[in-house]
Amino acid sequence: MAVIGFLVARISGKKIKRIVYLVRSFQEGNFYKRIGFAGNDEFVYIANSFNQMATSIQDLIQNVYEQGIQKKQGELDVLQAQISPHFLYNTLSTIGSLANLGEVEKVTQMVQGLSKFYRLTLNEGHVYISLEKELEQVRMYLEIQRVKYADAFEVYYDIDPDILQVPIIKLILQPFVENIFKHAWFGETIAIRITGKRLGERIELKVIDNGIGMRADTLRNMRSSSFHSSSYGLRNVEERIKLRYGNDFGIHIGSYFGAGTTVQIILPVDNAEIREVMGE
Repeated sequence: MAVIGFLVARISGKKIKRIVYLVRSFQEGNFYKRIGFAGNDEFVYIANSFNQMATSIQDLIQNVYEQGIQKKQGELDVLQAQISPHFLYNTLSTIGSLANLGEVEKVTQMVQGLSKFYRLTLNEGHVYISLEKELEQVRMYLEIQRVKYADAFEVYYDIDPDILQVPIIKLILQPFVENIFKHAWFGETIAIRITGKRLGERIELKVIDNGIGMRADTLRNMRSSSFHSSSYGLRNVEERIKLRYGNDFGIHIGSYFGAGTTVQIILPVDNAEIREVMGE
């Protein structure tokens, strides 16, 4: 077992270093580099996902310069944000540490989760995704975090089954869940609740936590037009929602310091552009 653990750690360590090098190149704006692994393991899926995302970003950059389309710029921003998120570096570091300790099962679990997370993020280049798949991506993110945090957090889902197949723009839930880990956590545990229901011709999604919450002045700043990068991922998601659906839709945030935060996302059930894109 010691020999097997050493071999797994060595092989995994080399692949992780190559992935980290590629991610750093992307962070520096170099999307021309690619990575390839031999075999058919989860590292191959991760490498292929990164290669496809880099190609997608190059295509989006070309479209932005040639056509000047704000919607494409918004999608470019979210893909760049997901290629180098804070949790990715922590995840790769955790995988490396587990590999060195010979925790083969946990390494496999985290690599599989990371691979599936990025496959869902890529979504074959499509802007729209079913709510069911959006929730699946959130679950993959939380499963990755669960290896790190063990039983330090609980997640509850309350989703109306009738809206699971409603197409929505991708990556509107996960950024808020991620920011719970980055900004809301205090104490030893935290609870997260994700809800979804239909309100007439709209759907309402909520991401609720019982974390530290925000003071009134911080909440006022977030509700103003001068967003900051640390505003629970509000700016990017809010802009993309309004670009795709119009100003009648978007995000509302309620928070009490010491009691938690609720993010409400309002989206249309039906949209002419969605029907056109989905071929309906």
